[in-house]
Amino acid sequence: MADYFIPLPGSTPPSFKSTTLILPQPSLGSLPQLALDLITHSPSFTLVGYLGLEDHIPSISSLDSLPSQPRPPASSISYAVQVFYAAKSNVTVVLPRSPVVRARKANYLESMREWIQHNGVGEVLVIGSVDAGLRGDEALSLETPLRTILVPTSVSTPLITKLATLVTYSPPSSTDSSPKIPPIPSGGLTRKLIDALSPLSSTIPISALLIFAAEGSNTDQAKGLATAVAELVGVEKETDTWEEPRSWENGLMGEELGRARVGELYG
Repeated sequence: MADYFIPLPGSTPPSFKSTTLILPQPSLGSLPQLALDLITHSPSFTLVGYLGLEDHIPSISSLDSLPSQPRPPASSISYAVQVFYAAKSNVTVVLPRSPVVRARKANYLESMREWIQHNGVGEVLVIGSVDAGLRGDEALSLETPLRTILVPTSVSTPLITKLATLVTYSPPSSTDSSPKIPPIPSGGLTRKLIDALSPLSSTIPISALLIFAAEGSNTDQAKGLATAVAELVGVEKETDTWEEPRSWENGLMGEELGRARVGELYG
C-alpha cells in the first residue's frame, strides 16, 4: 500500500482517516469526471498526490487552472489519477484522467478496496453515468436524472441520509433476476467497483450517485451534477456558478476544437 498512493514531492500527505471518499468513474459522456473537475478546482481543494498509476493508461499533462487564477509554472506536470483533499469538509476526491488498463482491472479493484480499508476511510461515494437512451417510461416521467444505489449498512451518516431521499436506481431489463449490484449500462467499471467495495459496508458505508447521460456537449449537466455532489458531501461553493477550468476552453470541450469538429462534419 505504500506505493499505491504517491504524495506530491516534499509534501506531507493528509490523513485519510474518516474522510468521505468520492470516486468518479470514467463512463458515458464523462459526466462524473467533468463534475468533479469543477469541484476540485474550487478553493476548498488541494492536489495532494496521485493514486494507482500502474493500473491506469499512462497519461501526462500540464497542471490545469481556472482563468481567474495564475497559470501554474510551465514545468508543472500532472499524471493519470489525481488525489484532491478538502480539509474543512474532510472530503477526498480520486479523479482519474484516463481509464483502467483492461489487464489491470482486477488489481485496480482489489488495490482500491485495500487502500480504503488500510487508511480508515469513513465512507465512499461512487459517481457514474448510465445510458440515457435505455430509460423506460417511469424514468422518463421523473424530472431528475439522478439515481442512487445504497449498499446495505448499519452505519448512519449525513450523506446516507441525504441519498436515501433521492430516487433509487432501477436498471433497464436484465436477464439477471436478482443481481447484487444492478447492471449500469455504459457505466464503465462503476458496477464492478461498487461490488468490490461492498464487503466493507459493515463498517464503511458504500453508496453511488448515478446520472443518466448521453454523448455530446454535457457542460450544463456536469455543472448540475457538481452542485448535487457538493451539496451531498457538504462542500461549500465559493460562488453561485461553477468556473470552468482553462482546459475546457482549449481542450475537447472548448469552442476552438468544437469549430474544427463542425467543419469536419459539415464542410
